[in-house]
This record gives sequence, C-alpha cells and structure tokens, in this order.
Amino acid sequence: MLKTDNLIIFPTDTDYFESDDAAVMKSKNVLRLWSQSDCPEDLGHHVEDNTNHAAYGYLIYSLDRKVCYGSLYVNPTLPVLETTWSVSQKKI
Repeated sequence: MLKTDNLIIFPTDTDYFESDDAAVMKSKNVLRLWSQSDCPEDLGHHVEDNTNHAAYGYLIYSLDRKVCYGSLYVNPTLPVLETTWSVSQKKI
C-alpha cells in the first residue's frame, strides 16, 4: 500500500467493486481503445491475476476510500522478453 497526502494505492480488492465499476464505466470508451477489447475486464479477473502473478493491479482511491480515481496495472515483462528471445534465436 502506498499513501500520499492526497490518495492511497492498494492491491485490487473485490470489496471495492461498486466504486471501481463506476470509475470504469465513466471511461469505458478510452479503456476499450487502450486495451483493444470490447469491454473492460471485471475486478475479479484482476484479483486473480495478482494471485497468479500474471499481472498486478492496484486501485487508486481517496484517503477515505470512498472515491475511486482509477487503476494501475503492471504487466511483467519477463514473459514478453522470453518470447522475443526465443523467437529471435530461432531466426538465427
């Protein structure tokens, strides 16, 4: 968890589904463009990613945890690097 004077960032948690979903719906068109998919993924999927270490999701909230400002997602680069290395080695 990271806490500043203005906000708090903590791992994705389904207890915050309603406020996270409201934030997602406000920006769904941008999210669809950014993720190149038809709809945003649900919060449960991101909790599962955290558990499986497939990716890491964090929620960004007001200090009182009543207002969701957004989310932060971190995707590991190692699988991408391993795939790229494997492909490049086959071309040699």
